[in-house]
Amino acid sequence: SVDVYVTTDEGQTWGMVRGLEAVAGMPASDPRAPTVKGGVLVHLDKDDVIYGFYMIVKSGAGLGKAPPKNGDYPQIRIERDTTPPLARLLRPLADANRPDTLLLAWEASDKNLANNPVTLEWAAGKDGPWQYIGGPELPNTGRFTWTVPANIPPSVYLRLTVRDTAGNTAVAQTDQPELVDLSVPEVKITGVFAQSRKRQAQHLHFFRTGTPRAEEQHGGTSTRR
Repeated sequence: SVDVYVTTDEGQTWGMVRGLEAVAGMPASDPRAPTVKGGVLVHLDKDDVIYGFYMIVKSGAGLGKAPPKNGDYPQIRIERDTTPPLARLLRPLADANRPDTLLLAWEASDKNLANNPVTLEWAAGKDGPWQYIGGPELPNTGRFTWTVPANIPPSVYLRLTVRDTAGNTAVAQTDQPELVDLSVPEVKITGVFAQSRKRQAQHLHFFRTGTPRAEEQHGGTSTRR
């Protein structure tokens, strides 16, 4: 048989767990063997409480070690955590030194954050499909320098996912697509020619890079569209 004792004050006081239930589905062990495997269910009633457990196994004759005394340390400590982390995605900023780069920033906190608990993603549509930014698991540094791919749409949705060690997750996503194409269009004039002798008009030839934009000049008056 098995006796289980519980503490919620790091072993300062102990109480015996009543009504233990065996773990279903575990293979049966020969009680006469040198090593016997088994398990019992214990209930964790409160969040954010660290439970300590001390287990005593008794022989068929009822012999076993003495129960823990006040002040004894638990054999194992378990915390029930059903609270998701805090996750907040901040507005992206352009990198002044690199035109193809965005600075992504966020806030994430939890007392039991996992290692590399952050995932950043982008998608062309609100419901995905989602693509990783910098890999599936990032450290919680609060910022990430993202070199925007060349084939990405001008505006995309961004999503932040934060995980803790208990498996709880929090997700923060932009409600509207964010502008990620921050390139500035440029124009270069390549020549001038007369369109008609009757109209004193001149057209400028140009080529452009970035967002299309044209400029024409008529009779000394500048018109833009």
